Amino acid sequence: MNKLPFVSIILPCYNEEEFIEATINSIFNSSYPSEKIEILIIDGMSTDNSMKIINELTHNHDNIRFFKNKKQLLAPALNIGLRNGRGEIFVRLDAHSKMNKDYISNCVKLLQDDVADVVGGILINEPYDNSILSKTIALALTSPFGVGNASHRIGIKGKTQYVDSVPFGSFSKKLIDEIGHYNEKCNRSEDIEFYHRVKATGRKIIISSEIIVSYICNNAMNMIKRYFRNGVDVTQYYFRDDIIAFRPRHLIPFFFFCGILLALMMYIIFSNYLLFLFILIPYLILGIIFSFIMAFKEHDFRLALIAPLVFFTLHIAHGLGAFIGVFIGKFSSSRY
Repeated sequence: MNKLPFVSIILPCYNEEEFIEATINSIFNSSYPSEKIEILIIDGMSTDNSMKIINELTHNHDNIRFFKNKKQLLAPALNIGLRNGRGEIFVRLDAHSKMNKDYISNCVKLLQDDVADVVGGILINEPYDNSILSKTIALALTSPFGVGNASHRIGIKGKTQYVDSVPFGSFSKKLIDEIGHYNEKCNRSEDIEFYHRVKATGRKIIISSEIIVSYICNNAMNMIKRYFRNGVDVTQYYFRDDIIAFRPRHLIPFFFFCGILLALMMYIIFSNYLLFLFILIPYLILGIIFSFIMAFKEHDFRLALIAPLVFFTLHIAHGLGAFIGVFIGKFSSSRY
């Protein structure tokens, strides 16, 4: 077996007092040798008890370093980690997430086997709380109708699969030296832009079913806000800076929203609702089908009633964001 490389875990954090303990403990429980790991916690000037909790958990660990992220954005936080990390390999993790025991070991193995330049795994969505709405949101984010062909959310059939993106991602320092850091022009979606550069240079991204990370979903209102912001990112960077921070699947809600808007205009001007029917009837049929599939799998038929509304709300929020992002990108001097 190859010599085990030193690994730098980059952990951005901002007001994560509810979840940071579970994240830190998942790293401590890793099967990878602790003497081969350093944890870089980059705090975005948290105003809650996040840092107090982190200090209590880590006071007797000498492999943890802290940094302040005064810009309070994700790309600068990640770049602080990349510039200061001593590892041969970087593993990115979010403070809302928990890695499985062999997460680091499996990432390192695939990178050492040289099968890809970026390695990642399957994202398991955990509900924000025990409510049926939170459960529905978490499940909707694993449905092909909810998230398209995002392999890291809907799963893969084999052990590994080459993909266009992975959650968080692990990669070598050499890759950063060759293609550069995260683009700080991106307030969000910095990972998608980074992966675009990886693929554009002929490199490969692989996902493994043995690499698993659990992610605690936002509550309903914050999830809507997040989907709106993600939608803005699809278009604003492209129309302002010619930065591609999206994949083709990310455009589908944008076109869906534009179709709804066009149908509304046709109804107002011509009293013609046929376009509404042409768009909404197939959408509703698919939404109901996937909702019942979800309900059957979970043996919970409440999901069949709630899921169509969750799908529609998230799609509209994302599409509206992308629509507004066009105007922000074209006419605004500041980024959203």
